Amino acid sequence: MFKPLSSSYKRHLQNHYQSSSGLKAIKKADFYPIFYQAWKDSFIEKHILKSFEATGLSPMDPEVVLKKFQQPTPQSPEGPIPLDNINRRSINCLVDATVDPILHEAKVIKATLTSLHASKQLLEQENEGLRQALNAKNNQGKRCQPLDLQQRKEYHSGAVFYLPRKIREARLWQIIK
Repeated sequence: MFKPLSSSYKRHLQNHYQSSSGLKAIKKADFYPIFYQAWKDSFIEKHILKSFEATGLSPMDPEVVLKKFQQPTPQSPEGPIPLDNINRRSINCLVDATVDPILHEAKVIKATLTSLHASKQLLEQENEGLRQALNAKNNQGKRCQPLDLQQRKEYHSGAVFYLPRKIREARLWQIIK
């Protein structure tokens, strides 16, 4: 139950930092909205039922808990790992399965792959931030022009009332111009 909450909170926290380019500190007032959104995202019926199933409570299955204490035999991964699921642990497991982990070359390969993966992640984050900034800038310039509600001099009496009819007329004049 708390793994999805932790992941969701981490994601929302990263989005908060990313939206402020890391310049805005987390304050007490920021904690609850971020945490509440993570709570709403993680404590859903699907996750609750999954947690009961994972612990063997519903449906009742004591083998689920007993399997946790049995050590499985390690298996090497078959085929390539999808790029979305690559992290430091999967890189280490892959290198350890293919190359003797004691060798110096294995350590160099691990360090290189980890560095490349980190660079890729940073570039993806930067691209996403730039896309959001570009969208914000493009949407910023799209403001409405003010309506010309000034009356002609022959009708000007000092006090001006903006009736719905006058607003409609001003909008029509704006379309005609």
